[in-house]
Amino acid sequence: MRKILTSGLVAAAALLGCAGPAMAATGTAGTTGTASTTAGGRSAEIAFLHALAARYPAKSPVGQFSAAVERLSAARPQASVSTAGSTASTTDFTAGTSVSCASPTACLSVGIHAVSRGSSDTVTPFAARLYAGTWKAVPVKTPKGALFTGLTDVSCKATTYCLVVGDTATQSGVGVAPDALTWNGTTLTPTAAPPLPARTFGLVTSVSCVAVKRCIAAGFGINETTGVTSTIMWTWDGTRWARSTVPDADPSTMTEYTRLHCFSVRSCALTGDAMDTSGTGTGTDTPVAALWNGAVFTDMGAPRPAGVSDPVFNDLSCVSAGSCAVVGTGDTGSTGTASLAFAEVWNGKSWTVTKWGGPKGDTRAELIGVSCTKAVRCIAVGDHGTAKAGTPAALAWNGSKWTVLKVAGPGAGKAAAFAAISCPVNGTCVTTGVMGKADESTGAPIAGYWNGRTWKYGPMLRPAAA
Repeated sequence: MRKILTSGLVAAAALLGCAGPAMAATGTAGTTGTASTTAGGRSAEIAFLHALAARYPAKSPVGQFSAAVERLSAARPQASVSTAGSTASTTDFTAGTSVSCASPTACLSVGIHAVSRGSSDTVTPFAARLYAGTWKAVPVKTPKGALFTGLTDVSCKATTYCLVVGDTATQSGVGVAPDALTWNGTTLTPTAAPPLPARTFGLVTSVSCVAVKRCIAAGFGINETTGVTSTIMWTWDGTRWARSTVPDADPSTMTEYTRLHCFSVRSCALTGDAMDTSGTGTGTDTPVAALWNGAVFTDMGAPRPAGVSDPVFNDLSCVSAGSCAVVGTGDTGSTGTASLAFAEVWNGKSWTVTKWGGPKGDTRAELIGVSCTKAVRCIAVGDHGTAKAGTPAALAWNGSKWTVLKVAGPGAGKAAAFAAISCPVNGTCVTTGVMGKADESTGAPIAGYWNGRTWKYGPMLRPAAA
């Protein structure tokens, strides 16, 4: 349910807005929004941009950059915020916005817990593990002096090994930097953070492990002096990070990769956006997909879906460099109030594009996560509904077409959405997301299960533990 997730996103941004001494708090605590459920890496992205805007003068290179990107984010269906019709004065939600399963019964979910009451906002990381059919909350240690820490992604290669990445805002140094933790099956332990170049802000947006203690993370950085933006790729060997920095070729365009799937440390597929940050351009961004060979990116030529404005790629899953599925969301109307979901499948030579608007009567549909186990077997998840109600969505790919899978609604007075999915074996998937009151005042994490025939979902944790 995109409005509940946005409430937490807004609360996070409000908290970060207080971090900058040069800017008064600009939070919109207590409001709800009409943004998409794409709150995993993108919630951290928007909070990061608010932090930049708060810390630097508007005419500085970084201030100009952050204002430009923040403006673009506000134009996206995944990031626009509207308070129209909102009656909630308090928001309290917890959501698992990324999940990775080493087996059908061993998963780790990460995300965010946000509480907003009037002008008071608190934002903390959230993690939970599934073991033998039971979910349990996992404590998360945050860096010393952290004002805000969000967990953006997780990748598991064994029941006793996962790597978690996120971002932390502090009042020291450059203020915002990547964070990382490892999972041993019982405990999350802080580890060396992905390093940034000197005098650089940065976010880590995604992680993919190809083996135990062999992982690749993707993100981006901005030089606080020059304003030059770069894509950053990090390789983890279990002890330390190696960094590759690729400056954007066009100084007025920032390429931000938000999801990746790696086959080896020198072979990954990535999706994201190329955004106009000039401040004088059209204010548009273009979805991009690329292959990474450890040194350079090669564009995969993913098309913009016809009839969809401001499309954004939300997630991807691959079984090889020649077989990937990408899901996304875009606008359908000139006012930007309606959204349309789409999926694009890559066979190594060309893309097959499918658009989905939800059942008859729906005004929006979104695909947020996807997981593939074979070239002919993928499951995509998200949500669909109207401005007043939302229901989780799931679609299946069989190699030639997508089929809508039946998912029950959350019940009267409630709304729910699936935000992430992991399918460790054929025919079995675990998804995470959020469910709460239809007025968006509360939201609790949910987990869904696909057994190859039917979906069931419900609270991830007991209310007292959420």
